[in-house]
Amino acid sequence: MSGGYPPSDDILFLSFLSPRPVRRSNPGEIMANNPYSQPQTLDNLPPEPRVSALAVCSLVFGLVCCIPGSGLLATILGGAGMVRISKSEGRLSGRTLSFIGLALGILSTTLWLALVVGAGQAVSAFKTRVFLPTQTDLQALEKGDWATARKLLDSKVSAKVSDEQLKKFRDEVGEKFGTFVGIPTQIDWNKMLNQQPNIQQTGVHTMLPFPVDFKNGQAWVIVVTDSAETIPDILWSGKSIDGTASNIGVVGEGKEVWLVDPASKVKSFPFTTPTPKPPEAPKPPETPEAPSGG
Repeated sequence: MSGGYPPSDDILFLSFLSPRPVRRSNPGEIMANNPYSQPQTLDNLPPEPRVSALAVCSLVFGLVCCIPGSGLLATILGGAGMVRISKSEGRLSGRTLSFIGLALGILSTTLWLALVVGAGQAVSAFKTRVFLPTQTDLQALEKGDWATARKLLDSKVSAKVSDEQLKKFRDEVGEKFGTFVGIPTQIDWNKMLNQQPNIQQTGVHTMLPFPVDFKNGQAWVIVVTDSAETIPDILWSGKSIDGTASNIGVVGEGKEVWLVDPASKVKSFPFTTPTPKPPEAPKPPETPEAPSGG
């Protein structure tokens, strides 16, 4: 083979048949690249997901929803727990606990809100339809305005009560409790509950006691009606207590004054069982008259 000519076909054929060096792989390298060649240890396993503390707290506050404010906490913690679990990429569990706590929190919060709103409306209704008419009545008594004072009374009772009885009631209240001041802004409940009146009435009736300020201190003013529907009428029908009172009393510290003498109406509470009359002695049998001799 001369230097300036390309190799002949025979030379190319012989070079093709000549053995080429083969690269042998290292066994250690092959085993290192095999993921199944190494034993799995506890250090290599992914960590177990832990229960979210927010989820647990949400469930606890949801279960004690009878405590005011716990429902709101359960709602906040339940929502935050579900968001935290969703972003944990499997490191946190407790989605069910968060959901239950969230549901209980929403339910209890709704019930508490309804209760608070209802209580507020009830207080407003009693103030407008009971307290203010009674206050107007007591102020009219102080001024001797008997016509205005009668507006609180039932028409049948008003027809039986004279102006002299109204004046006597006013004078006795002033003597024992002092002049009327008004509805109290601050109430000493410990004192008032200790002197809470224990009034017993006969028949179907409604008693509405509430504290009132007099010159000598606070006392209970009690408005009595002869209807069992008085409170529902005040709350839901929007009716005022005007024209429904069958009696008015002031009670406190062992003293009491009533417009109508309670002895004629007060026996037992809430209903009176009529005392059975003693059986009459049997009449002796009539003696037949002796026939007259003829």
